[in-house]
Amino acid sequence: MIRHLAGLGQSSDPSAKRYHPNGFPLIPDLIELTTPQSVAPGGRHAVVSQRRDTVEAVVDKIVVRAWRGNPADPLSQVGGVDWVLAESWVPYQMKTFVSPAFPGYVSGHSTFSRTAAEVMTLWFGSPFYPGGLSEKRFPRDTFLLFERGPTEELALQWATYYDAADQAGQSRIYGGIHVPVDDYGGRRLGARLGLEGFLKAQTMRSEASGPASGLVNVSTRGLSGSGERVLIAGFVLSDGASQSVLVRSAGPALAAFGLAADRCAPDPRLEVFRSGGGFLAANDDWGLGPAAAQVRAAAAARGAFALPESGRDAATLVNVTEGAFTVNASSGSTRPNDLPVQLVEVYGERLRNVSTRGLVRPGEGTLIAGFSLATVEPAMVLVRGLGPALAGFGIREPLANPVIRVHRLTAGGAAELVAENDEWDQDPKASLAAVASTKLGAIPLEPGARDAAVFLQLPAGNYTVSLQGAGTAVEGVGLVEVYLVR
Repeated sequence: MIRHLAGLGQSSDPSAKRYHPNGFPLIPDLIELTTPQSVAPGGRHAVVSQRRDTVEAVVDKIVVRAWRGNPADPLSQVGGVDWVLAESWVPYQMKTFVSPAFPGYVSGHSTFSRTAAEVMTLWFGSPFYPGGLSEKRFPRDTFLLFERGPTEELALQWATYYDAADQAGQSRIYGGIHVPVDDYGGRRLGARLGLEGFLKAQTMRSEASGPASGLVNVSTRGLSGSGERVLIAGFVLSDGASQSVLVRSAGPALAAFGLAADRCAPDPRLEVFRSGGGFLAANDDWGLGPAAAQVRAAAAARGAFALPESGRDAATLVNVTEGAFTVNASSGSTRPNDLPVQLVEVYGERLRNVSTRGLVRPGEGTLIAGFSLATVEPAMVLVRGLGPALAGFGIREPLANPVIRVHRLTAGGAAELVAENDEWDQDPKASLAAVASTKLGAIPLEPGARDAAVFLQLPAGNYTVSLQGAGTAVEGVGLVEVYLVR
């Protein structure tokens, strides 16, 4: 690129010599145009004429202040920095190295280094080097091959695999082999390739033992009212045979688990839709419906707690194969400012992702999602808690600063904290969260946004995700999402 631009000329002064609108911009002390006086002995650019037959051969040329190239004796000499003809400029490497036979975009070093960083993070479960730090030392005057150097002993240190990968890509900029856009494009591509490669290897390993079920049962507990304050649950089923999915919305039944009766949703109602608006089923009082016996049997088979026979909770069965579905769950409450608690549950197989939107408040207004994993080896799961991102979808009062916490439920009933996050791009594995979000078609999260997200590798078991507001921004509409990454 430097030699090409030099061949065009300069783009700074239309009245000066060698003008071309796409040429080099002239920058004092960095990029300049030679004159007969500047290349004459003792002149500013005299060094460029030392190996030329005539001074005229280097007049009206673009020169750059850069590395002068390989010295005659690389073991004892340095090339140094001085003015060089831009059309003869060389990158900081051995002169025998040829330019690779592919375009500069994207940088190969940036791509495969970032790919390796993602794979190492997934393999070891953490982006941090064992012990917290990796170091590479470079002895004085003996490490470089194309000139004597470095001039003093150096040590490079990296806390994470990403740090090392980023520096590998940046080194190609410092050496003049690539420009920043090549580096950034390579990093983005490498992040995608790392996740996809690991997923491919995981699939090949699990084929011998048969496919794992993944997400099998999901639920969400939160406040429920009307309008924006209705609990809205979504779930996606992967391809496969038709199955009967049990969908429930509990209110009065929650009193048996210690919730005060006046805080339980008095008369839950649910409606199930296929993505795109196709109505599938609805229910108000489950025990009065014609399929009550089938609903009761399905709940018992899946290990769900029993709903009171004469209660006003809602439940229904839907026969579906694959696709995206939505559950609207209203509470039947007439208290707009004192919203009750409601539970929405989905029991099925081949669940790929689930989500619930609801009003978040402190205390019992915490939006709590539960999910079960049935896997042979740890599953990759993306968990997100959105607030600010919802503003672009017409939500007038989104949760300003969501915080998510993921707990695993032990056999003894205790809840062990697995992960928590406040701002998604501050998480050590934010790169994987971003790539997985793109792969899954999830709402994109902007850098610096206050939405929350964590990328996790979880063994089989039962988990909960709590969504709350941080600081003083404790109330608003939030969305909790759980994605199985495959």
